[in-house]
Amino acid sequence: MNLEELEKNGLCGLVFDCDGVMIDSADANRRFYALALGALGLPPMRKDQEKFAFQATAKQALLSMVPEELHDKIDETVRDKVDYIRDVLPHIRLMPGFEEFIDFAHKKGFRLAIDTNRTREGIMRVLDFFALPPYFDQIICSSNSEPKPSPDGAEKICKAWSAPPKTVLFVGDSENDRKTAVGAGTVFAAFGNRELRGDLEVPDFAAFGQMLQNVPALRC
Repeated sequence: MNLEELEKNGLCGLVFDCDGVMIDSADANRRFYALALGALGLPPMRKDQEKFAFQATAKQALLSMVPEELHDKIDETVRDKVDYIRDVLPHIRLMPGFEEFIDFAHKKGFRLAIDTNRTREGIMRVLDFFALPPYFDQIICSSNSEPKPSPDGAEKICKAWSAPPKTVLFVGDSENDRKTAVGAGTVFAAFGNRELRGDLEVPDFAAFGQMLQNVPALRC
């Protein structure tokens, strides 16, 4: 579905991935994994491990990087040795234009949701840290849904909204997000990633606001 079709048919709501879309967390994620791996006596993650780590849940990423004989120490290490609020959270940055965009989308009448592979605690930390408005009526995460690329979270959001999938726009920056959107039958907006293809390809939130200016909000 292209922009012309969206302008004709309208949208019920938008679903946002978190890392790489709502927030720039690349530096913070590197710090988190360096701290966790260091506490286990391991070196920081390699460049070839970053792509998977930034798309997966933290547990999935650590399981892939930590030797099997140390797997039983991962949860304890992350809980007791990594001070996320002190050492990691301050290095997260809100994506430029995101807050202005969600204000625009909310006023326009679009429903808003989040589908992230963060835990419930992790996504709430982000929302609280940036004091984001309570616009998101559905927050899907690895604590209450199968992690992406499973379409489970997006399907739950469509069901909660009683919205046909083609009236929901999934905004993501990774192949996992694209697979999630396609699997759920939603429209996919590839955000800030020139190598990723979507129904819409969005360089930033200023451009996104212009794209949706003439897209009507559907009641759902």
